[in-house]
Amino acid sequence: MKFIKNLFSKKKAVSVKKIEDYSSLLNLNKANQQEKKEISHFIKNGYKFNVGDKVITKSNECVNYKVGVIISLDYLGSSKTIIPKIKTKNGEIYTTMGVIIFYNKNTEKKLKDLKPLEQWNHLVPKEVRYTKKEMALKEKKYNLLKKIQ
Repeated sequence: MKFIKNLFSKKKAVSVKKIEDYSSLLNLNKANQQEKKEISHFIKNGYKFNVGDKVITKSNECVNYKVGVIISLDYLGSSKTIIPKIKTKNGEIYTTMGVIIFYNKNTEKKLKDLKPLEQWNHLVPKEVRYTKKEMALKEKKYNLLKKIQ
């Protein structure tokens, strides 16, 4: 216990002894700011998406697809993964890691008549589609959580 008290009670001071040290710290800060350039596009599943593109997005959750416009792109934490920020015509702003495709009227017409998980299955490759049994189980869990909230 004494060790922990001593560890936190000691004050540590950082001092810059030379002007060169101080200027190198400033230059390091400028270098980090320059690395944070604005991202204009990203590529997902072989398609190049730009800020301003109208898109359809769908998560693997029991919620309907959304239509919106990409308003910005940002890195997910410190990784190289780019996440789009999307704004719907209702003004809702959200990010997604789910399916994202270019807007198409025919695709939207097809999705309107499907349940949320059927929408997912329509947009993804066969390897990641839900079976009828999996969809029923996921919908049941979602509805139970919805009741609790």
